[in-house]
Amino acid sequence: QEFRDMYKLETIEDKDVVYAFEIASGIEPLESENERGESCIDVVILHREFDDEQDAPRNHFLCGTPLLLTVPASATVMDLRLEIYDLLGLISGSTNEELDAASKCERTNNASKLPIYLSDSSGLYKVPQEKGDSNVVNHSISGFDNISGTEKYRLGSDDTEVLKALNEPLTFLVVDWSDSKALPEDWVYTEDLFQTEKHKSYDEYSRNKIDQPVRLQQCLQHFLKPEQLDEGNAWFCPKCKEDQQAFKSIEIRRLPDVLILFLKRFEHSTRSRNKLQTLIDFPLSNLDMYEHLAEDIREAGEASFSTLYDLYAVTNHFGSLGFGHYTAYCATELDASQASHGWCEFDDSRVVKGLKESDICTSAAYVLYYRRRKS
Repeated sequence: QEFRDMYKLETIEDKDVVYAFEIASGIEPLESENERGESCIDVVILHREFDDEQDAPRNHFLCGTPLLLTVPASATVMDLRLEIYDLLGLISGSTNEELDAASKCERTNNASKLPIYLSDSSGLYKVPQEKGDSNVVNHSISGFDNISGTEKYRLGSDDTEVLKALNEPLTFLVVDWSDSKALPEDWVYTEDLFQTEKHKSYDEYSRNKIDQPVRLQQCLQHFLKPEQLDEGNAWFCPKCKEDQQAFKSIEIRRLPDVLILFLKRFEHSTRSRNKLQTLIDFPLSNLDMYEHLAEDIREAGEASFSTLYDLYAVTNHFGSLGFGHYTAYCATELDASQASHGWCEFDDSRVVKGLKESDICTSAAYVLYYRRRKS
């Protein structure tokens, strides 16, 4: 995503990694000027991969470090391809002057194969528009080749001037590293090619962001905490006949023999969906639910039933939101009068016995299964 000056700071989330590029001038003018006084255009190069072979927008994800190029407006789109090719480090460190005729020919041929497409700031394919004709989609656009039957526009390899092809203040191009048809097997993106200068706040954030374990009791307290409704989910009050941002709360008045707790591992927002890797520190025995009972029940001393629970199984999830793999830890002792004395891991057809208790609590835990201890 591109963050412009008028955007609110709150649109940048804590988990976002922000890259800043220093350029000759602001991106609002269509052209900036380089040190030699030539008109220039700024181009951001994104890197994209796909989760599977289905070429669908929802399956793509950006990877690596975005790159910025400032190219003369008089350069051709093939010149731009060569700049990107060299910047990606797909050839040796030799300069153009040092390349012999054969190497130059190979460089030009390889650069023309790069699967570079016009995109928006999120890496989605974008349909280019001719200048002065913003409402008409034309499948024949100068500087781009349309992939038949799609809205994918591949950067051309002809002598079209960059200024004519890229007619926006800041243009985004994306390299599809999953395009095996266009990329030879030995062309692999490596982050080691690029060095970025990290702001001091990044290191401070990284130190603070190292996930500190969160106790399961804290999660339960937060889950049962009263929550005020927002304006979009206001409650209609039958007395004043108006929508009110009332408070809603959840109370536990009875406890089951088997308590199953789902940990919220997947976070959804308007711009992203992510898996949370925070380690939840959950007890393997003596989980006491007494403090989470409704206040009136605790004050009246009506909790005559046992409130202690022992863990007997865990479902683990490995992977991301789009795909993953499940395993399970299960207790070998099934006597409900005491805690487990041993654990096994179940991974498809593979079973591992004799796990230590210290192996059970991991950041992969997704569902916890507790059994009430008999009084």
